[in-house]
Amino acid sequence: MANRNVYCARTISANKKTNIKRHDATKHREFTATFPLGSLARHQKLDKLQKSLTSSENMLVSFTPTDKRATEASLRVSKILAKTMLPYFHAEIVKECMVEAMERLFPDKRDVVGKVKAIPLSRKTATGKIESINDHLRMTLLTHIDQADYFSIAIDESTDIMDVAQLAVFVRFFDGEEMKEALLTLVGLERETTSQATYDALVKRLDKLKIPL
Repeated sequence: MANRNVYCARTISANKKTNIKRHDATKHREFTATFPLGSLARHQKLDKLQKSLTSSENMLVSFTPTDKRATEASLRVSKILAKTMLPYFHAEIVKECMVEAMERLFPDKRDVVGKVKAIPLSRKTATGKIESINDHLRMTLLTHIDQADYFSIAIDESTDIMDVAQLAVFVRFFDGEEMKEALLTLVGLERETTSQATYDALVKRLDKLKIPL
């Protein structure tokens, strides 16, 4: 397992005290000021960051090498389905197509076809994989926002196919190396779309995400 910094989940090339101190002093010098050594706030913050890092690393852990590759293949197919907004049951169709293609391309290599058949791509599995990807991306984004000195938000209100007003919330911040911009969340505005209702819904969602204004 790679050595990963609990603050930012970045890989540290060598697990040496000097390397870690240099990285923390360069990238996370504000952390100690905000969360002093020995404080309860620091203990709780580190515990939260460690749980987030452990959760993301456990997504592909505890598998044999073959199982790990099959799981990674399942994640990649599920990610494509999510990006193209196709129904999750299409994962089963993708697998069927892959098996047919492998049987024609490699008729003498049953082990190759067997590996394709072993890829978990049921509708339920695809749903679980996409939810795992979503949870990981959300936690990573929230961690980066929490560590940023400043962030800005932009909102855009539109309606979905059910004619329900949806508030898209975008966030922009500097992560210590470059500017980042991402879709933070969608907020439904079911009753009214006045400025006050929009503001209240936005503040309520940011509070739920534990993002302080």
